[in-house]
Amino acid sequence: MERLRAPAPADMNPEQRKFYDDYLVRFGKEPVGPVWVWMTVPALAMAATQLGLYVSRDMALPKRLKEIAILVTARRWTAQYEWYAHERMSAAAGVEADIIEAIRHKRRPAFKDAKDDLVFDFATAVMEKGRVDDALYRRAITDLGDRQVVELTTVLGLYAMVSITLNTFEFAIPADAVPLSE
Repeated sequence: MERLRAPAPADMNPEQRKFYDDYLVRFGKEPVGPVWVWMTVPALAMAATQLGLYVSRDMALPKRLKEIAILVTARRWTAQYEWYAHERMSAAAGVEADIIEAIRHKRRPAFKDAKDDLVFDFATAVMEKGRVDDALYRRAITDLGDRQVVELTTVLGLYAMVSITLNTFEFAIPADAVPLSE
């Protein structure tokens, strides 16, 4: 992180230190990624972390579908660090390498599963147009149901926020990572 340095625990104000200590207890590790930025405003860090926990642990939306949505979002924002983190997580969730590579290169993947295709279309519409048309919305409700459409929309919003945060504060990817092209 180049633009905003993470404070050492000894240099944190009381609210930051409380969040930091609670994070260590809850996750067993130091805050990572955009959480360091959000810790500048501890109430924001707490709210964003709670939403992130819900997204990662409690959603009915299957992990594979979440990861496809996250990849589309990371690619839309050319969020290098987000892509780096979720490329591996997507593969672990069962997203095939050819699908990941197609999204990396801004191409439409050849999906075998209709729900993967739907999530890609939905995420792409939101990221490109800021909305979905009525036909795509009806398709999503029919195939995923109300709850999963709300959750999918939340994933897109959260990871747009994450991507923008990572880009604004210029989180670097490891030297051996393959960067996204502009």
